Amino acid sequence: MFLNSSLVAASAYTYFPHLIMPYNILMIYYLLFSLGLIVFLSVLTYGFKENWHEAFSFLLLFIFLILLSNVKNEWIDNEMIKQAIAVFIPIFIGILVAVFLRITYPVYKKFVFAKTYFAIVLSAGLVYAAIYFQESEFKKIKQSDISTRMVLNAYERISSEYFPFSYAVVNASSTYAISTNQHFFINYEYFLRDYLTKDYQYYKNIKNKKFFRKYPEYVLPKSVIVFVYKKKLTGTTALNEGFSFKSGVEKQIKELKNRGRKIEVIYKNEAFDVYEIINKPKESRLNDLIYKI
Repeated sequence: MFLNSSLVAASAYTYFPHLIMPYNILMIYYLLFSLGLIVFLSVLTYGFKENWHEAFSFLLLFIFLILLSNVKNEWIDNEMIKQAIAVFIPIFIGILVAVFLRITYPVYKKFVFAKTYFAIVLSAGLVYAAIYFQESEFKKIKQSDISTRMVLNAYERISSEYFPFSYAVVNASSTYAISTNQHFFINYEYFLRDYLTKDYQYYKNIKNKKFFRKYPEYVLPKSVIVFVYKKKLTGTTALNEGFSFKSGVEKQIKELKNRGRKIEVIYKNEAFDVYEIINKPKESRLNDLIYKI
């Protein structure tokens, strides 16, 4: 299970709305061109004693990745392989151009004086063609929703700074999946309904171990991290649940401060503030735990 969760990145995905032709057909073209290049480079390498070994090896790897991306296996993350293929494609195009220049070398070597001008005209033509023929596709691309990205950035920062399951996060129910295998999750309804009671019992009996053995439900996480949304987020409705609880959550945080609880703002942006309710100081952050050791 550990290897499986480590090899598969849930955040990796591919989406190709800008492609002129279907992805599978495009991969077939890449595959056929690569096989053709391998045959041609074999002739140059072994027939004309030219050094194309690096390009030959790369094309073999490129073909392997394309074929591997079509293998259906739970241990293989096809989306990450597709992202790797996207990195290799410019190199493939570079090899294709190099082979084209090698084929046309007997012709253009006679026009050495025109090389610079030809390169400028060719580059300008390629840029113009790339823009002109893909203009309609570019218009289809929409900017991704930055509000959800901000939430994910906050979660990434929290998970990198806090020890797993030493803290709980209070947030909208739609973010529950992010908490899986990372930390405890508390929705807003439960936080507003029960947290003050649990807080009262916890600090009232903080030195009474027998009480917590009998009533373990009153044990609080070492830190409780609360998302307080300051406005409705555009582009997503799932997180707007957090804004509807804004006044109640702020009132509860104020009440906890009046009780003497240590509360700090650990992250903030234009959309939300993130508070940390510290129930046990220096028991949750990784840096504190390392220095403690």
